[in-house]
Amino acid sequence: YSREDVGKPGEVTVTADAPKILTAEFSQDLRQIHVVFDCNVQGPADCSVIFTEDTVQKIGRDANCSFVANYLVVDIGTSTRLTLDTSLTLTDASQVYRAQSNPALSPRASGSVTVDTSKASLK
Repeated sequence: YSREDVGKPGEVTVTADAPKILTAEFSQDLRQIHVVFDCNVQGPADCSVIFTEDTVQKIGRDANCSFVANYLVVDIGTSTRLTLDTSLTLTDASQVYRAQSNPALSPRASGSVTVDTSKASLK
């Protein structure tokens, strides 16, 4: 910077951290998977643009995704390939962002998580 630049108005862009996956668990009735993030999140209802192809096959092609506070709720579809040690992986272009943020300025959530089955009714 030069001496002339000091004191001139400028533009400052602040970028928040990308949402991080904390845990994932089956609902008690095993019809949903709840993915918990470290902050409130938003994203599309189409699970196929959130998860990798392998994960989409696990949760079922007609699975539906919704967002409630810091939860991504996956309504499990039909013809699933879920197992007790199922891992869910977000795509590199997951379109899951911090809630109320501008997607153009916000990093996307990424990563994977193994679904915890300890609280599910596996009877």
